[in-house]
Amino acid sequence: SFRMVTLRNIFQKVNITVRDSLKKLNKKAEVLIYGEDTEIDRVVGNRIIDPLLHLVKNSVAHGLEIAEDRKAVGKRVVGIISISARAEKGYVYIEITDDGQGINPDKIFATAVRKGLVSENDKMNEDDIVNLIFAPGFSTAEAVDTISGRGVGMDVVKTEISKLGGRIIINNKVGQGA
Repeated sequence: SFRMVTLRNIFQKVNITVRDSLKKLNKKAEVLIYGEDTEIDRVVGNRIIDPLLHLVKNSVAHGLEIAEDRKAVGKRVVGIISISARAEKGYVYIEITDDGQGINPDKIFATAVRKGLVSENDKMNEDDIVNLIFAPGFSTAEAVDTISGRGVGMDVVKTEISKLGGRIIINNKVGQGA
């Protein structure tokens, strides 16, 4: 118990990053935080910050639509990004969700084909296609900026989480969020 810390400070850093990213991209979102009193080993906490920051930046850059696009599809102009944690049976579950556009499997597949990661003829289910975002150097961003498009990201997130004994599960709903 001496090594345990709450996720409060980590979630506060994540919240600040979300707010900064929203400003840079001129998007609007409400940030909801749950379970910040969940305890985690201090070393794990220090190593999980960067992957969490990357995930929330992806929610802002790739997930949330701009206000006009949200309004056009009948959504609230202000999006929602939720960050939550819970401890259960010796494990800590951290969930980051947004009510954006979700991950477009067609766009992922087309990008993967263009980058030579898969063939146009490959038969893949939606989950397999969505998981292509973990391929090294993969990015669907059309331009490089301070938040996305550098091709350094989800593969590093998955690697870091795996080194900690964790795993990432993507629940994707096209048009509704991830």
